[in-house]
Amino acid sequence: MPFTPYHFGPAGFLGLVFKKRIDIPAFVLANVAVDIEPLALMIFRVSGNHHRFFHTLIGATLAGIALAIALFPPRKIIAELMNLLHLPYETTFLKITIWAVLGGWFHVFIDSICHWDVRPFWPSRIRPLYWLVNYDQLKYICLGFWLAAIILLLCAYIGEIIGKAKSLTEQGAVDK
Repeated sequence: MPFTPYHFGPAGFLGLVFKKRIDIPAFVLANVAVDIEPLALMIFRVSGNHHRFFHTLIGATLAGIALAIALFPPRKIIAELMNLLHLPYETTFLKITIWAVLGGWFHVFIDSICHWDVRPFWPSRIRPLYWLVNYDQLKYICLGFWLAAIILLLCAYIGEIIGKAKSLTEQGAVDK
């Protein structure tokens, strides 16, 4: 996928579906972290494949661990930002680490479908997912997940508003 925006759809959707179990920021940001490598290679005009070490399961694991180390200290700030999105957030270092690694793997999984130079099982050259679906199909699948994630976020927000309204109504009935 051309950089991370397409990855946000499936990652955000999974994060919202499993929001009580998943560390959404770690999972989603891991999808960004893996693409720092090709971005840097392009900026510095390095020739050859743009998907190298961090587009392997080993590299994505190390990127996920590094991301977890970076995300743990500001977890309270992240919790405040998540509350702005009406997504309660409690985490541990282990939870951040697991979901950052899984987020990196998820990114590699998506990229290994449409990029010939992604070798998820490096040092092996096997690429079992390459061209599982074509690029346009994968793009539309990812965009569909974007839409589904937005709908889930809106539903959660509307559900919270309705819950607060019911609570206020019930409280008003008790006060009378």
